Amino acid sequence: MVGGVVAPLVSPVTATLYVGDLDDGVNEVHLSAAFSGCGNISSIRVCRDWRTGSSLRYAYVNFYSRSNAEKALKSLNHTPLLGKPMRIMWSLRNPILRKTGEANVFVKNLDPSVDGAKLEEMFGKYGTVLSCKVATDDGRSKGFGYVAKFVRKSMRQPPDFPKFSTLFIKNLDDDITDESLLERFSEFGEVRKAHVVRDGAGSSKGFGYLSFEWPEDSKKAIQAMNGTQFGSKTVYVGKALTRAEREKALTQGSEGSKNTKCSHLPSVLNSAIFVKNLHVSVDDQALREIFSGCGRIRSATVALDGKGVSRGFGFVGFSGPHEAAKAISTLNGAVYLGRRLYVAIAQRKEDLQRAMQLRFPKVKAPMVEGMRPQSQPPWMLKSYGLGCFQKNQAFLVQRYLLGLRTP
Repeated sequence: MVGGVVAPLVSPVTATLYVGDLDDGVNEVHLSAAFSGCGNISSIRVCRDWRTGSSLRYAYVNFYSRSNAEKALKSLNHTPLLGKPMRIMWSLRNPILRKTGEANVFVKNLDPSVDGAKLEEMFGKYGTVLSCKVATDDGRSKGFGYVAKFVRKSMRQPPDFPKFSTLFIKNLDDDITDESLLERFSEFGEVRKAHVVRDGAGSSKGFGYLSFEWPEDSKKAIQAMNGTQFGSKTVYVGKALTRAEREKALTQGSEGSKNTKCSHLPSVLNSAIFVKNLHVSVDDQALREIFSGCGRIRSATVALDGKGVSRGFGFVGFSGPHEAAKAISTLNGAVYLGRRLYVAIAQRKEDLQRAMQLRFPKVKAPMVEGMRPQSQPPWMLKSYGLGCFQKNQAFLVQRYLLGLRTP
């Protein structure tokens, strides 16, 4: 556009421009010569009458890059081609917006010196301008024109148009820098900022943030990069959530799990694993070394009794769910110091309680004195009365499900 008018809010999903008000003699060669200086062009098509083959006086120019298309829009709009000013705008599906004969603003009593460029500059101060046209006769202004502007939000953006431009990227290699992150994602659009989060010592925390100039570029980056290998690791790329959005997601996830029939199953999104059947000599450091080949470890802890002796199980926290899944697939069933390891996703206390309720449902029938409920293991009533068992239900069942010796 001209006169410092900001690019329209109708951000294109593709880098396609509509070029209207063309001279009858304009063909693809003329358009290629005019637009090639703005960047690489993928295709040009002049629309023609299918019966006569005569030009319909408009065309579509497709660029490989959105930034190149924007450059053409700003520099070539209202410039003459074969003596007639071109009217350029983003390609839109709505034909009413393309054919400005039915624009929503009509302007008359224009000075003869006002052309499409000056009309656009005039109205661009008050809102988004899609297209401007001054009616002419043999190249002379008729004193009136049309302005397509003030478009409704539903018409400006498709339903799936992304409303965010900042991405969260995790599971990064330690040697990934701000510059390498920017370089990798710049192919999807103009990047405003790329930042790898680091600790006080300057070491990478394995995640970062990246902001695009345009929201649609962030959507392309997610589709292309999420779950792919960047460096030596498979990265997660998604929308950067605000604190309120994170808290809402956690709340919804917690409430949803309570109402799900399979909520007793381990969450596949968990990044912590449970390891049992460990040799008594395995400590925190040894546990970390066992799983060090599976990914970045945040913590490794072996459970100890009151005397500081290993209880034969522990937990390992990874930086991402993919690493936890790799640990399970790689080391579950592996033998270490003569012990066959059991490795699984760590369950929360609530999950264990639900597992108990599903595995050992409450007995509704009245109990006869001396009769043992068949749905409960013998040890549950071996040393405890039923009331005591109900009181210590979560503690006892957790030990039972973990395969530990009961008191």
